[in-house]
Amino acid sequence: MAELAGHSSFVLVAISYNFSDMLVLRTLAVGGSSLMLIFTFFHPHGRVLWLPFVWNGVFLTTNLKQIFDL
Repeated sequence: MAELAGHSSFVLVAISYNFSDMLVLRTLAVGGSSLMLIFTFFHPHGRVLWLPFVWNGVFLTTNLKQIFDL
């Protein structure tokens, strides 16, 4: 399940780059970052990957702030 979240995360972020509408782009980026948080927390090797977990939390927070500022 974690691997599916990881792959889906990258797919959503890649799709988001195809939109010029900032709301759509940031919403897809939030979805991608959220799925990446799941992947890094429930990593298939059994250890939490704290470095990418924290950075994806920063990206998630930044995009959410920008969505609410639009």
